Amino acid sequence: MFISILLLFSLLGIYFLYNYRVEEIEEYNHELKPINADNKKQVLPPLNTIQNKKFYNIVRNIRKQRRKEIFIPIGDKMISLEKISSLLIVGQTGSGKSILIDNIICSTLMNYTESEVKLGLIDTNEVEFEKYKGINHIIESSSDIELIKRIDREVDIRKQLLKKNHFSTIKEYNRKNKKNPMSKILLIIDDLYDFRDYDFSNIIQSNVGVYLLLVTDFQEDKFNLPKIFFTGIGKFNFEGSDFNSIEIPDEDIENIVNYYKKYDIIG
Repeated sequence: MFISILLLFSLLGIYFLYNYRVEEIEEYNHELKPINADNKKQVLPPLNTIQNKKFYNIVRNIRKQRRKEIFIPIGDKMISLEKISSLLIVGQTGSGKSILIDNIICSTLMNYTESEVKLGLIDTNEVEFEKYKGINHIIESSSDIELIKRIDREVDIRKQLLKKNHFSTIKEYNRKNKKNPMSKILLIIDDLYDFRDYDFSNIIQSNVGVYLLLVTDFQEDKFNLPKIFFTGIGKFNFEGSDFNSIEIPDEDIENIVNYYKKYDIIG
């Protein structure tokens, strides 16, 4: 009898503790305003949006695994962002870096809703990413450096949220806070050289669902980058690799973007 009463009180305690934490999370979320997606039903583009057969197969393979982790394509391989956290892509002009970045962005748009992944896109030439503007996946900002600083602040916000609410991972946080989950964030910077003096260590070492993809024409011995760029993150070097770029037709990119522009309006 005594054991039954003790068990009942234990269960009641767990119930009240759970509800208290959820309320506290929502209040704290409102206070700090992290980068989140709109809380609405979202539908991924159909696979037949893509006409290029090779890229179609890559997207299809990632879609089969999308519930497990956030994957990006490197050539015909799937790379888990959760395992590498951040990635430095090095290659000379004309080596296929821009094609690879289009692969990564389009695959992300095809396989993850904005509630799952938000994108921060920085192109120092102000040309490559223009075609992706106007869809809700993209984090808007007044300038490139302001976007980097905003995402850097986001890392600190997320760390505070996890610490205050006694969670160790984003996945655990989202499971308890389904009304306002944290999206994963992928920040892509092309070209890193223009921001070589910025301290990215807070983002690289964050472990709070914020990932960094840096692109550069230069090898590490060509200019003085902090050591963390070559020891703290993964590296893909186009030089001497057997990487086969999969060039996505402009029509496929346009179809993907137009799907979201239409869906974001009526969805």
